[in-house]
Amino acid sequence: MGGSGNDSLFGGEGAEVLVGVNPRSKNPGFGEQDTLTGGSENDVFVLGDKQGNFYEDDGLSDDAEIQSFEVGKDKIQVNDVNAIDLVTIPASGTSTAYTQIGFEGDLIARVFGVTEDQLTTTASFIQA
Repeated sequence: MGGSGNDSLFGGEGAEVLVGVNPRSKNPGFGEQDTLTGGSENDVFVLGDKQGNFYEDDGLSDDAEIQSFEVGKDKIQVNDVNAIDLVTIPASGTSTAYTQIGFEGDLIARVFGVTEDQLTTTASFIQA
């Protein structure tokens, strides 16, 4: 589990739950840019809990960067599965394609190497 400020978390060889914020803080993830990298087993990337989504209310200045997400294996936890928006950003030059996860017009995460279609057709999201 991360804390306040920018964190880099890495999953190991077992199933991991990766949380880049302190969920007990007043506004978890506000102003933070965390990197969450999955491991070799079934990982859960936590972007929200029952209180709300993390990384809200600071536009493009706060989000989680999710690396090594394995479609059909890993999951992304959000506050409300039905309220998120997905947009795929194609690769350009040396950059890798990624999918943005948004909530009410606010970016909360970028999932690298995965398209919007891959996320929506594989039940990749779980509700807090």
